[in-house]
Amino acid sequence: MARLRSISIVSLATSASRVLGLIRDVCMFAFLGTGPVSSAFILAFTLPNLFRRLLGEGALTSAVVPVLSRKLEQEGEAAQDALLNAVLRRLFLTLLGLSVLLGIGWWGLPLIPGLAERWYLSSGYGLMLTPYLVLICLAAILSAALNVRQRFLVPALSQVWLNLSMIAALGGFGWALAETPEARAWWLAGGVLVGGVLQWLTPWLDLQQVGWDRRAGRGEPVDLRPVWRLFLPGVFGAAIFQVNVLVSRLLAFSLNDQATGILYLANRLIELPLGVFAVAVSTVLFPELARYAAREDGQETFAEAYHHGWRLIMLITVPAALGLAVLAGPILSALFAWGLFAADDVAATIPPLQIFAIAVPFYSWATLATRAFHAQQDMRTPVRLAVLNLLMNLGLSLLLMGPYGTSGLALANLLTSVTHCMLLAVLLRRYRVPLLTPTTGLATVKIIAAGAVMAGAIVWLKPFSWDLLARLETLFAPTWAEKLLNAGLIALLIPLGVVVYFGTLVILREGELHELLTVIRKKLGR
Repeated sequence: MARLRSISIVSLATSASRVLGLIRDVCMFAFLGTGPVSSAFILAFTLPNLFRRLLGEGALTSAVVPVLSRKLEQEGEAAQDALLNAVLRRLFLTLLGLSVLLGIGWWGLPLIPGLAERWYLSSGYGLMLTPYLVLICLAAILSAALNVRQRFLVPALSQVWLNLSMIAALGGFGWALAETPEARAWWLAGGVLVGGVLQWLTPWLDLQQVGWDRRAGRGEPVDLRPVWRLFLPGVFGAAIFQVNVLVSRLLAFSLNDQATGILYLANRLIELPLGVFAVAVSTVLFPELARYAAREDGQETFAEAYHHGWRLIMLITVPAALGLAVLAGPILSALFAWGLFAADDVAATIPPLQIFAIAVPFYSWATLATRAFHAQQDMRTPVRLAVLNLLMNLGLSLLLMGPYGTSGLALANLLTSVTHCMLLAVLLRRYRVPLLTPTTGLATVKIIAAGAVMAGAIVWLKPFSWDLLARLETLFAPTWAEKLLNAGLIALLIPLGVVVYFGTLVILREGELHELLTVIRKKLGR
């Protein structure tokens, strides 16, 4: 129950972040459109986020958490603080060097003649966003240290500060003081920097509240070899994964002015179910899995915790994926059809969004399985699979982007993710984690069956619901009628889908649902 309570805290905080992120993206596409300006900003924003996931939330975090957990259990808080401080000092110096190199690259881009306008725009935005790299990577390590101490709320709120800053910068100052999309994008970049400062400052202050000694280990040699042994192979694997993301963005950037924005938006929408629950489960379970892996008699408990996380992830991501796929059109129309984001942009985004939606359970499962390897301090297996993932995604993307455009890039990502996920699960058996247990197998069948019933009900009810709502169309102004109809359709069908899905699970007597409802009842009782 304690595990589910921690997951619920992270989920609720992350839910707020994802909703604000959705509002941020609505503002971005409404004010910037899907043309060269938004594509340039997205590419410039991708690079600091690449290093964040590489050094902050990726390999370095995965290397630091098990070592910090072991330090805390075996040597106490003072030794843990000394190790954390040594890692932060080394990371800060590394990030300064990377920022200088990245800035030189952005500065030199305009010197290349003959590029499309979006490339030159990305140079200016990229230079301004370079300091965000330092702030967000340091913030990620501080958040990891809080997770080791079983403090999850402040790290989960990290993206909230970024999203609020970007919304205020674009929807406030950018809207009031800038007249062109290019000028508004400069305000948006400024919002990113303010958000980065807040993302770094809040975990810093929270760590001090729980007794973090910033002077621990100063002037004394701290053995970082356990971290580097995990980090060096892990960074290669994480780099491959992030290069994979960058390759997809660059391929979309090379297609046309709109492809990057469309692919980004489709990808962002699936991050709502991923971030709200799947990432929350992995975040909460990772320190726990690391502790079980460190014990000589912990393998059975390790496997049990992993499969419990798998069942919880499937419980939420399967209906979210199916609901997003069948309601892609109304969701895009209701949320994003504002300002410069026109009906043609909605139509172009629907196919890649539906493809990405189907991949949500596989992304989630792969995240948990990768964390399970990291908890075992096995960084090499994910690295090898990441190499395969990169090569497969690149080959499929080049093969499919010509005939299918952005949908081809999304399809390549889906096929690669399914393969990657299955290989991770199979290779976990070396740590006595079965590919499938009777409990997990039965739960998965029940969840998929309930999701299919839910999707069928939504598809069947959709035309009837539209006809019912269309009778109220005369009550609305013509310019608002279609948007309100789509919003009404979502407001009607999503609750109905939830009732059908969970009602089916109740009939099928799914165990994880009972546990989840018990926690919710206790929360409401309090």
